[in-house]
Amino acid sequence: MRSTRLTMDDRPQLAVVSQGDNPQLHQGPPVVPPVTLLSGVRYILRLWQPYWLQALLIFLLMTTYLLFKTYVALTGRTLIDSLQTTGKVENLGPILGTLAIGFFIAYGARLRAEWLIARHSIKILNRLRVRMFTHLQHLSQRFYSRTPIGSILARFSGDLAEIERTAGHKSRELMLDSLEILYNFPVIFYLEWRLACLALVLLGFTIYLISRFLPTATSASYQLKGDEAELTNQLQENVRAQAVIRAFGLENQMLTRFEAQIRALQDTGETASFLRAQVSLSAKAGLMISRITLIIVGALFVTRGTMTIGSLIAFLALIELINSSADDLARNILPDFIAATGGIQRIKELLLERLDAVDRPDAVAIPRLQRAIEVESVSFSYTGEAHNLHEIDMTIPAGNSVAFVGPSGSGKSTLLSLLTRAYEATSGVIKFDGVDLRHVQRLSLQQQMGVVFQETYLFDTTIRENIRMARPDASDAEVEQAAKQAEIHDIIMGLPQQYETLVGEGGGRLSGGQRQRIAIARAIIRDPAILILDEATSALDPGTEAAINTTLQRLAQSRTVVAVTHRLSSVVDVDTIFVLRAGQLVESGAHADLLQQHGVYAELWQKQTGFDISADGRSGVVHAAYLRHIELFESLDMPTLTALADRFSPEYIGEGQVVIEQGEPGDKLYLIARGQVEVIVHGESGTAQEVDTMQDGDHFGEMALLSDAPRNATIRTTTSCLFLTLPKAEFLGLVQTIPAVRAAVDLQIARTQANRNRFNVNRQSPI
Repeated sequence: MRSTRLTMDDRPQLAVVSQGDNPQLHQGPPVVPPVTLLSGVRYILRLWQPYWLQALLIFLLMTTYLLFKTYVALTGRTLIDSLQTTGKVENLGPILGTLAIGFFIAYGARLRAEWLIARHSIKILNRLRVRMFTHLQHLSQRFYSRTPIGSILARFSGDLAEIERTAGHKSRELMLDSLEILYNFPVIFYLEWRLACLALVLLGFTIYLISRFLPTATSASYQLKGDEAELTNQLQENVRAQAVIRAFGLENQMLTRFEAQIRALQDTGETASFLRAQVSLSAKAGLMISRITLIIVGALFVTRGTMTIGSLIAFLALIELINSSADDLARNILPDFIAATGGIQRIKELLLERLDAVDRPDAVAIPRLQRAIEVESVSFSYTGEAHNLHEIDMTIPAGNSVAFVGPSGSGKSTLLSLLTRAYEATSGVIKFDGVDLRHVQRLSLQQQMGVVFQETYLFDTTIRENIRMARPDASDAEVEQAAKQAEIHDIIMGLPQQYETLVGEGGGRLSGGQRQRIAIARAIIRDPAILILDEATSALDPGTEAAINTTLQRLAQSRTVVAVTHRLSSVVDVDTIFVLRAGQLVESGAHADLLQQHGVYAELWQKQTGFDISADGRSGVVHAAYLRHIELFESLDMPTLTALADRFSPEYIGEGQVVIEQGEPGDKLYLIARGQVEVIVHGESGTAQEVDTMQDGDHFGEMALLSDAPRNATIRTTTSCLFLTLPKAEFLGLVQTIPAVRAAVDLQIARTQANRNRFNVNRQSPI
């Protein structure tokens, strides 16, 4: 059996979209006019356009089949009228012979047409799949950030299944039934024009009935598709968030949400199904009225001698073919096309999604970076309103190593996304060796970049193929050489299947350090001019992080290195550190120079170096000097701070775990010695919203030492974390024994009360 393959001519080409100066200001999904039944049929017909010759052949073959059916009805008229007039049939042999030959020709033609339809409907579907998949590869990060995964998957499953059914089997039935009606109407006019006119009027009445219910049925179908996609997304989200669900005890809440979605889907499904049935039933009612009326009127014509019995039987046979086709259209085909309109609209919405940061018609290929990357007055906004970056100016000389650092939300990763052209700047310009990045061919930019992310994603294939992904033409020897450079070769050779070891989904069969080293090998196999490190080691334990940082420093020689990190210990030796805060570049320079400026960088450095942490990241102590960064302790002298530091105990908590929960009583102060957490606030309706993230050197829970007020937020780890905690009981013991601590508590309580009073005064003041 021959397999169906897409040739190069079959594969749809990605159109180049010309971008304006501010492509980021085009927000939200495209607005697609509602797909009606007629526009849905036109869409399906356009899918057949590349195969118009085959479609023409199918049309001719189906015509042969349908004309034979009409010929059979007319032959019956001849036989009956001949028997009624003479009592015998003349030329019976030739008539039977013609019927026999016509039978084999007609059904042979139908069989050939079925084969062509089956073959090319699969091609049509595959073309659409490739077109959709190709489009997905070129959509912006904005699309993926606002579009649930379940919604995308639903378009490739349920929506495409509807189109597959309508483009193949249902399109064939639509053509057959439509042609049967079209071909047989002239014949019934030939048999008895008055009766044919009546049949035409009755058919028009039936069409009118159908048209009354079609718009609401197609609208309900689109709503049903959206609800089905939402259900798919909930399932996807639930599976991926099992760690969070278990940690928060959200099983019942998730079930409640799922049941609510099921109820909504049930309501929408019932409505859509009923409206489709309404269309079908109205058609059946109209056709039944037509049959009864034509039989009564035809019988009257025969009794009055204006029509022969043979003509009436032939007329009714052809009318039955017409009515049967009309009934099939109403009962089977139209409801399915109505159901497909929702899927068609959702696929059109996907294909009309704007392609951000694609090549312009005048884009040029750039050679390997030789001089510098220049960022000139660059601003950027995700929403078109508030700036996420504002007037950034910097120069990164080729061969230098630089780092973007700053508090969470300062714009580090956003700036990196602009350099890699995941987004385009709202204003300003980024130049590679003097060439505006907007006029550069993306492939020539990507080919000289190697990227290592914090969340390393490995494909569910072998280690060898994961490394080779970055350069598909790399030989096995080059793959192994890259693994040696990433210092993972010996570990791979110790595995039973060595380089043919399957890593599992997302690389789940390997440790975090192994995944990261394979990602490094994948980045360096293309020998990049620019090495991009996006929090590349922040999720690893200190020992593994130190080892991988050593590897990266060795690989960075003779390359331009751009690193984003919140962990300052990994960027001490880079040539230039760029410090961002609230979307602005506030400091730049070498590590030692920035410390002497006593600015943002120095403050971050003091916070992050206030701990001694074990190599495995599971134990540590806090320096007394660090405690001065906490407002409650800033007035204490060093001996008191030292006594206080001794009371802190290490707590190691894995990724995805709840540290404290909103509403529970506070009992500890937490210092984040290493790791990252998210701050989540639950509203009155039960909805959870992430409001902040905290990292190395931050602290939370200070008010738990001063009052019995419940926690006002939930804290959950996003990486494995080491906390140093001070229990409330320990702190209260110090308050009783050390007067300075008692004084610090009184001072903080006074500050808190003053802030509350100021807040109340402001609330009561007229605006």
